Parts: sequence; C-alpha cells; structure tokens
Amino acid sequence: MTSEDNGDLESFVASQYELVRRILEPLTDLDLDACEKVNILWANAVKAERNSNHRRVIQMFSWKGKPQTTRYYAQFDLQGSENHKDLYDSLKKWREERKMKPNVSLTISVGDPLGGPDDTQNFLADPFRVSELLGSRNIQIASGGVVIAPNGESPFEVENLSGSKETPVLGSIVFPKYGQNVQITPFSYFENEKIPSTAKDMNCSSLKELLGRNDVNGEEVKCIVFMSNVLDIKRTKLVIQTLGNITKRNVAVGGCIGNLAHDSADSNTYANLKEMLQAMETYTENEPGKYAQTVGVVFSGSGVKAASVLLTTPLNTQAKVEQELKKLKGVDFNEKRSCAFMFACCGRGKTFFKGKSNVESEVFKQLYPNTPLLGIFGNGEIGLTYLPDKNVKDTFSDPSASKKQKKDCGLLQAKEFSHSFTTVFVMLSF
Repeated sequence: MTSEDNGDLESFVASQYELVRRILEPLTDLDLDACEKVNILWANAVKAERNSNHRRVIQMFSWKGKPQTTRYYAQFDLQGSENHKDLYDSLKKWREERKMKPNVSLTISVGDPLGGPDDTQNFLADPFRVSELLGSRNIQIASGGVVIAPNGESPFEVENLSGSKETPVLGSIVFPKYGQNVQITPFSYFENEKIPSTAKDMNCSSLKELLGRNDVNGEEVKCIVFMSNVLDIKRTKLVIQTLGNITKRNVAVGGCIGNLAHDSADSNTYANLKEMLQAMETYTENEPGKYAQTVGVVFSGSGVKAASVLLTTPLNTQAKVEQELKKLKGVDFNEKRSCAFMFACCGRGKTFFKGKSNVESEVFKQLYPNTPLLGIFGNGEIGLTYLPDKNVKDTFSDPSASKKQKKDCGLLQAKEFSHSFTTVFVMLSF
C-alpha cells in the first residue's frame, strides 16, 4: 500500500462519524485528549463522547498505605517515604485508566501535623501534588481519621487514635461536568476576613459576597459542604444562616473541622505544603493569619437531590443509628448517580460504640451498597437534618421530634448546625 493509499484510508475513516464514535467509546480520557487533536470531526466526536452517560459518572479514588511510626517517616524528607511514592503512583495509574473527565473533586486524607515544616511528621499527603494528579479543581482537608467505602465495597474506618503506628489513607469523590441543571461550585474564604456590610441582608447578593462566588444562585442551592481549619467559623455561620433564610431552611448542610484545608484554584494563599505547615505552626486564636481558612462545595440546580441527617450524642447504638439513617430511604435518590459524605467527631468511633468499629459507615452501606461514601473523623461537625420529601416521618431518635423544637421558622441558630460528638451524613444524587 502506497503513502497515497494510506492518506485516502485515513481520510475515509475520519469522515465516518459513527465509526469514529465507536472507536472512541472504549478509550480512556487521556486517549481522548490525543484524539481531539486529529481534526475538527474527531474533536466534535470526542466532545459528544465525553457527554455520553457512561462517562458522566461520579468516580471515587481510594488508597490505603502501610501502617508506620513517626520514627519511620523521620528517615525521609516530607514526601519521600514509600507510602508517599505508592500514593502518587496509584493516583497516576488511576488517572491513566479513568474514562470520565474530572471537573471537581472533594478529597479527605489522613494528616495530623505534629508541628511546622522543619519538624518530623507522620504521613502527610501533599494537597498540591494530589490536586495535580487528580486533574480537577480539588477541595481537600486532612485529619487523623478517615472513612472510605467505594462503590460496592465494605467500608473501613481508620481512626489513628492510639498505638505506635499510624495508617495512611486518602479518598476522593470526583465529579464530572454535568449539564445546566447541575452546578458544582467550589469556594474558599478566610473566617477572619472582614464581613461585608451587606451580610445583614441575608439574600442572594450577600451570599455571593460571603462565598466570593458571583455564579451561585442561592435560590437554586440544594446542598453545601464545608471543611475548615478552625473552630471559630464566624463567616461559615453567616453563610448557613443566609442560605437557610433564602431557601426557607430547605438545604442540606454538612461539614467538618480538620487540618490543611486546600483549594487548588487558590494560588495566592500558599505556594506549597511547607508554607501551609508554617501558617499552621504560627496560628493562634488571637492571630489566626491565613490558616483560618474554610473550603467547600455548593451543589445547585434542579438536577440535584440532596439530604442530610444529624446523628446526635444519644444515638449510641447500631439500632438507633439505623433507624435514623433509614430516613434517607424516604428520599427519591438516583442511587446509580449518587455519593455520600460522613462528617464524624473524632470521639465517635470504636470507643464510642463500645469497641465495635465501622458502625455508622456499615449501616449506611447496608442501606446504600452502591453509593460511594467518603468521611472524616474531625474536631467538630457542621450540619443538620434536612429531608427534601415532606412525607418522611420523624422517628423517636430524632432530637427535633423528642424535644418538640420549632421547625421551618426563624433564623437558623448556631446550636442547630454546629456540633460536637455527632455525625452528619450528606447524600447527593444527580
């Protein structure tokens, strides 16, 4: 076959749109990047392929390393251990094999800093490196404990509260770009920033100012998730109260207090992990500096279904947890396009449930085995019970029922959404 014949064949193949689509269907997202550069026809076919249902799905990356001591990590620089190498190699492999094109990711990692950038540390994942390898805008937090339960798999809860060795874990829920009826909007701000004078209005305009996002329509918000470095969350409280006012309390809320909050789109606050650790080391309540950061994600649009369930301190048995989480079954979720987050107190793990591990995460996965779950054992919880379908009945374990609290009226008070020794579950479908 001559080079001229080869050229004719290539032109023929490129002109056959349906044939091109079939060629593209099994390819990875990185392969599609290369195919997109062939010509206009192939570029259009790639665009159509990326919008196909089998690619617009939520994916979860999860990784668990080998338990090690602080002395082990002292042998290496901040990111030089075998666990670090294995994490980043696993992320590279996942990126090479995935079919969906990531848009926004929410990541939780084991990471409890022991000091500043010059001190010996336990395992710390570099959020800058993780964000680069995920290939999306990444919202990330770290803590001593993490909960991971990929689609179709049993959960494992890593608390790292005692013992000489710490188990490193990282999980990420990765969202594709959906159509116009689903908006997934990351945000970040500093809790010690000056509150805008318009905040008192508690309307859609003031919400945009508080979040620093002009593209959020408060009337369409279905859920908001927060992840903060600090307990003094003045700005976050105003955001929640404003959303409660706009939506008449019809919004799912969840969040946590952890370490090393990170928004990959924020290139001005920190240049690297060492700068983050330096800011953490110098942080005080009186002079919080730039470490007083909160990051999060807003989920908006008619294509979003969201609910949140608060498990309070009295819910201390598997039976009570199950009865409360069963409320989610009254919500019409599309489980094939769903995900969930679990924000638990660091004191609400194995010890809280009298030596039994994975209690709350296992109950959830029994109810929703095909919903990926990502969670954290943090230093404070943010959230409330919100169920969008009004036909869901209260149970005896619901504190709002037992205490006869007023519902759906007035300004949300901090005691309604800022907690300790609780767990908040947030579930979403698209």
